[in-house]
Amino acid sequence: MDESRSGYTTEFYRELDSTAQPSAGKIVPLVQELVHARSVLDLGCGDGGWLAVFLRNGAERVLGFDGDWISLECLKIPRDRFRVI
Repeated sequence: MDESRSGYTTEFYRELDSTAQPSAGKIVPLVQELVHARSVLDLGCGDGGWLAVFLRNGAERVLGFDGDWISLECLKIPRDRFRVI
């Protein structure tokens, strides 16, 4: 997909790295303290940043779903853990 039409540009992914990733880094460990999630499903996962943090914090299985506008090169989770919907 043409990234200029989708809005998911390289700049968009850079912005996620500076905003969503720090949030996930603080929130996910707190969630894991409470629920000890082994499996996490994320609908609208974007580049999978939150799921990657869950993997680093004890989740064994993650699966993310998002549209075909997500750049597979920018995924932060293994490609086989992402589904286009």
